[in-house]
Amino acid sequence: MDTKQIQKLIAGDSGRRAKIAEQKKYAGGYNVAILGRRAHEEPDARVPIPIARKGIRLTSGYMVKPGSIVCSSDPDTYVAEVLQPIFDVNDEQLTTQELFETALTHGQAWEYHYTKDNEARFVEVPTEQCIPVWSDDLPPKLIGMIRHYCEMEDDGTEEMQVYFYDSATMTKWKGKAGADLVLAEPDEGQTNPMPHGYGEVPFAQYKVARDCSNLFDCIIPLIDIHDRIISEDFANEAQRFAASYLLLRNKLDSTKDPDTGETELDKLKRTRTFEDLGENVTQAVAFLTKDLPAEFIKTTADTFERLIYDMMQIINPNDIAATGTISGIALAYKLLQFEYFCASCEAYFSRGLQWRIRLIQNVTGNMSAKPQDRPQVDIKFRRNLPFDMAIAVDQFVKVYGMLPDDVALKLFPADFIPDPKEVLDKMEEEKARKEKMNLDNAIPDEIEGSN
Repeated sequence: MDTKQIQKLIAGDSGRRAKIAEQKKYAGGYNVAILGRRAHEEPDARVPIPIARKGIRLTSGYMVKPGSIVCSSDPDTYVAEVLQPIFDVNDEQLTTQELFETALTHGQAWEYHYTKDNEARFVEVPTEQCIPVWSDDLPPKLIGMIRHYCEMEDDGTEEMQVYFYDSATMTKWKGKAGADLVLAEPDEGQTNPMPHGYGEVPFAQYKVARDCSNLFDCIIPLIDIHDRIISEDFANEAQRFAASYLLLRNKLDSTKDPDTGETELDKLKRTRTFEDLGENVTQAVAFLTKDLPAEFIKTTADTFERLIYDMMQIINPNDIAATGTISGIALAYKLLQFEYFCASCEAYFSRGLQWRIRLIQNVTGNMSAKPQDRPQVDIKFRRNLPFDMAIAVDQFVKVYGMLPDDVALKLFPADFIPDPKEVLDKMEEEKARKEKMNLDNAIPDEIEGSN
């Protein structure tokens, strides 16, 4: 791809970058509609409710907290001996969680693969820096990646750094804003273009939906209305009431006292007392107030909040907190819609994890090997749910002996018993040890009884 095509794609990408900037603000709780509106008369409270941020963290914690994703392989040793050392060097668990949160925020995330000190490395690249180039094949294939960003020079001007990756090489250009790109000077010991050795574009895509939609774009209008209700009907009205003046029967004197330099109104504000009101005080002073439909406003705010959670398809933690202690089956039904959403996210996000493994296999193994001839890696997600040990033990006792032991052990969470087969082996070893101990203890008694 030549520089003219690359510059054209970068110039046409401004709308997407602007949308990403907006998504970042909502994901951080800085809701742009309420914070960015024009100034109003006082009071002008602007209270952004960070529901999008809460949804991202709730979904991330439920699905991909460190330790929630487990890889197993055929042969059994491949993950432990080959993949795990690479994962450890790259802080894989936290990197995966960050990629998932980026995909929830922007609809997709990109991971760059490279080698350093003869080790396979991977790192997330900011979404706004990435412009993928897809083929027209079915299904489309990633045939190129443009990564671009600007750096501030010593003279205060910006210089654009542009990288283009294809299936064989990485090429770097640079140039001032508005000027043509020129081929950058290679670093010492390198070339430009430089081969990368992955046999395909060294980027893996992570997404959570077929159309690369994110978690909250579809409910931003609802978030904006909810923010306005909280800001205008709650916060502003509370400030108006706190700042309300008292109605006095007689007009206050605006003449300044020669000794204090205060008017009667200044003195009233400072001392909070009134003089010469006569005997019927309650008729002389009254608060200027208005009746607010507080229950209607609260119901409206609650309705929009519930609608936001429903349209995001995530559980509203307030609903569970309000019901108190609930049974496991009741919790399962409350989580049903959320679980359907998570299952869809898992299916699409798993493609990115398999893409990561394929790139690692490309650079560490036989690149020409057919997929079926490579070590097969199975990826399982374990939900981060509250766990009641007493109920799990009771269920295990009831089915033990009726079902195969490895199936019965799966009633316990995977983070409690990650490998039922290993636990069964240990149970058999412990059983054999106790039987031998009982036998050893019984032999002296039998000898004594025979005498």
